[in-house]
Amino acid sequence: MIEGLKMIYMPTLEAALEKAYAMKGKDATLTCIPNGVSIVVKENQNTADQ
Repeated sequence: MIEGLKMIYMPTLEAALEKAYAMKGKDATLTCIPNGVSIVVKENQNTADQ
């Protein structure tokens, strides 16, 4: 189910940050969404290719 929502399971915050920075670079920004399990992310069609 997690992959179906375009997410990758990580067991810890540290592992998640390491994976995110590996994917997007050390200068990437971070958004924290409390109770994020109730949020579904939709890609913006104008920025999806960037």
